[in-house]
Amino acid sequence: MVQAFIGRSTWGFMAFLLALCALIASLIALSSDGTAPRIGIDPVAASNGAKTVDRIKVDAGEKQTIYSNDDFKVIGTCVENAADDFTAEVGVKTKKDGAIIFSTEDENYTDFLFDKSDGQYRFTTYEATGLDPYYNGLDYYQEFYAESPGGKVLIGRVTNGVHVKGADCVYSGLFNS
Repeated sequence: MVQAFIGRSTWGFMAFLLALCALIASLIALSSDGTAPRIGIDPVAASNGAKTVDRIKVDAGEKQTIYSNDDFKVIGTCVENAADDFTAEVGVKTKKDGAIIFSTEDENYTDFLFDKSDGQYRFTTYEATGLDPYYNGLDYYQEFYAESPGGKVLIGRVTNGVHVKGADCVYSGLFNS
């Protein structure tokens, strides 16, 4: 009886260990550069796809590029309305004439002839603004969809804040191209 018990439990456990070892070995083999293997989706490391942009601090009266690729540029502008009263504006510009832009701004806005001469399109409905700390990360009202003249797509979602983390304005975002 003991021999039958050891036989069944041991073989099942050994099969599990072998499968686990095979998985670990394959992950190590995939990581030939000596770094830890990447498991799942890593948007920051994606060469052509999603990119996470961590917090960017912008001083009052200044602007900073949040994200840029061959076709589009996303810009954060920290507007000083009055002393210590800031608005964290966000917009997108096209680098090529004939692009298309869509956002939920202005009742689902679409521009089928988005050109360089159009300048920056502000795609956020709810911008962080005021004298007090405020951070805004709504999903639906702070994203845009853009298509280059050649058909390449950029989807962007940006957060913004004022008077947080020791900055006049802050921005971060997720971009998928």
